Amino acid sequence: MPVAGAKRSDKVNEIYKSNPKHTLGQTGNRPNAGIEPKNSFELFENSFQSGNKRYSIDSDGNIHQFTHTNKGDNTWHWAGRTGKDQAVDQRLKGNNIPQDVIKHFNLNPKKVKKL
Repeated sequence: MPVAGAKRSDKVNEIYKSNPKHTLGQTGNRPNAGIEPKNSFELFENSFQSGNKRYSIDSDGNIHQFTHTNKGDNTWHWAGRTGKDQAVDQRLKGNNIPQDVIKHFNLNPKKVKKL
C-alpha cells in the first residue's frame, strides 16, 4: 500500500492515507476499483481542492481525484484517475472534472471532456 498510515501534507495542510480497496492484494480490494499509483502522496501534495474533492495531474497528463473519508479520522484517499489505459468502470470521466479544476491547471476544456 503506497501510504499505509495517516501522513500529513505540509503543502496542503491535510492528512492522507491509502484506501486498501485501491491496492492489489489488500483486504477489501475490489475489481472495479482503480489501482492507486505509488506516487499518490506526491500527487496529493500537488492537488487542488474543488468542493469535497481534490485533483492533481501526473506527468502523463492524467487527472487524479482524491476524496475525503468523511469519517472521524479526517483523512483523504486516492479515488481514481482519467486515462484510456484504465478499465472503463474504473476511469474518472473527463466530463466529471469541475471547471475550476480545468482553469486551475490551465487545461483545454474540450480535451478534458474527451478523457
